Amino acid sequence: MIFCVEDDSGIRDLMIYTLNAAGFEAVGFGDDAAFWEAMKQQRPELILLDIMLPGEDGISILKSLQRLTKGNIKTTTKWTVNLTENAARLHKRAAFLRDRERRKTYQKAGLK
Repeated sequence: MIFCVEDDSGIRDLMIYTLNAAGFEAVGFGDDAAFWEAMKQQRPELILLDIMLPGEDGISILKSLQRLTKGNIKTTTKWTVNLTENAARLHKRAAFLRDRERRKTYQKAGLK
């Protein structure tokens, strides 16, 4: 399970969509409260954490996670940037394919 903590719903939805499309199970949270509530129920294998969040910011969440895991947590920033870039490309490709299929359907029906 992957948890994605991102307050921007567009970015969060795109990340979750991309992860799910790649075969991963992922859940998104818009704020720290929802994230911590989910952490009571399940421990994810990976957490994608935005730094600038309303309420508790990402750095504070990370410090809390480090305390809870006694420092046994690895961090990275590059992977999230690459994921967002790949998600944007995948989203554009999916939109292109949907439009192409829509045009084919209209052409078959004699519409423009």
